[in-house]
Amino acid sequence: MKKHKVLVVDDDSRVLNALKREINSFKIAENLDLHFFESPGHALNFIECNDDIVLVISDLKMPGISGDDLLMRMRNLVPDSSAILLSAYSDMAAITKSIGTGLVSFLHKPWNSFHLMNEISRGVEMCTTKRIMKQYIREINRELNYYGEFQRSLMLNGLPRHEKLDFDAHTVTLPHHNCSSDFYTVIKTDKNRFIYLLADGNGPGFKASSKTIILRTLLNEYLDDLDDLRNLSPGPLLDHLNSRIYRHTGSSGSETIQCCALMVDLDFLNITVAGGGGIVPLINRSASTFIIDVNGPSLGSAESHEYGEVMETLVPGDRIVMYSDGLGKLHESYGVVHRLIRNNNMNDSFIDDVFEELSKIQKGGSAGDDMTILSVKFIQD
Repeated sequence: MKKHKVLVVDDDSRVLNALKREINSFKIAENLDLHFFESPGHALNFIECNDDIVLVISDLKMPGISGDDLLMRMRNLVPDSSAILLSAYSDMAAITKSIGTGLVSFLHKPWNSFHLMNEISRGVEMCTTKRIMKQYIREINRELNYYGEFQRSLMLNGLPRHEKLDFDAHTVTLPHHNCSSDFYTVIKTDKNRFIYLLADGNGPGFKASSKTIILRTLLNEYLDDLDDLRNLSPGPLLDHLNSRIYRHTGSSGSETIQCCALMVDLDFLNITVAGGGGIVPLINRSASTFIIDVNGPSLGSAESHEYGEVMETLVPGDRIVMYSDGLGKLHESYGVVHRLIRNNNMNDSFIDDVFEELSKIQKGGSAGDDMTILSVKFIQD
């Protein structure tokens, strides 16, 4: 087993030798790799070359580099390490300065052997625990990154396109989660008919994003079982997904998914929409914006539900926009999302421009949830 590297620094050789004898008499010393220094400068040089130090025990009053300054520099070089200050004086300013350096305790000279032993044990344990936790966090983040890449590949690969429809979508994921609870896809049901689906797993993080992965799996199974997609429409599609999700998640009603399905039919120049849970499509038409009102329950809320469909005409130049709950919360907070969507409607970089203006309003802050905008524009001849 690797020993824990501990430094002991005191410019008084008699005190340093006393500490050496004392610490070596502790049973914990068997697990320590001890290094003793009379010069704080030499101790600092050692710290600069060793990033695995777990604990520094230092005198406070030393010539050249004081104990609190040594600990400050150590903190910059080995951020996880712990520290113990020893002094015959009660210098509150120096102690206060050292609090942010991983200071475990301040011990008066002459020290109590029992307290010294306990504080050394505590300092070593605190440092090793922090390092273990950081390693766990790194591993979790690595797995979340893999998961996020897999999730993004589901949304980016093979999305169908049409010369008359300009489709774009963009997701902003909370930086500490790496994977998104939002999911979108495009289903081509006929040559001139497409269903655009946007879902939100209610909340950020792995648990919420897992719901949308389940939704994608159930959706693929359903589409594979259909002999002909030409008769597929938003309402029956959500009816089926709702019952399947309910059977998978149980009757608690807590594992629900907000979802909206929007079908664009270029043969009949209309839009058919069904949805539930709060994702509401908007239509930008010329200088006006209006909502397509769908108000069904979130998927998985009930064992069965017949999702009603709303139909609207489609006019050349129309832009249909759907956005997830993270953006909805911003709209509740600032009341400007619809205005930004309307003002940027004619821009080729529509989604990027909306997010750029939102970031200015938030001043770099987070909405507290993942945000996705999906845009479909009917291109004029």
